[in-house]
Amino acid sequence: MIKALNTAQNGLLQAERRATEIARDILNSTSAASSSFSDAVESSPSENTSTEAPTTAQTVNNTNLSGASVGSLIQQFADLRAEEQSFAANAKAFQAIDETLGSLLDDEG
Repeated sequence: MIKALNTAQNGLLQAERRATEIARDILNSTSAASSSFSDAVESSPSENTSTEAPTTAQTVNNTNLSGASVGSLIQQFADLRAEEQSFAANAKAFQAIDETLGSLLDDEG
């Protein structure tokens, strides 16, 4: 029983640690993309000969947004969701073991 509790605890800790790493990676990649987008907005050459400011759509089209970075971000969110499910599964296992241990102690006590 103690080994099962230890296994569930380690699973919880690993899922939490991995989710934290993924969240940090997501923040880093989105803040980098945000910075480059802000720089592009500020230094965007106007293809428009009128005096109107370029629209956001024009700025996005002028900015080199990589499909690979979007794919990477989607993968990171999928990994984060998997870690959330792993954490929930380990928490349920921990709870079931705790309840079983409690009922065993109640029966013997």
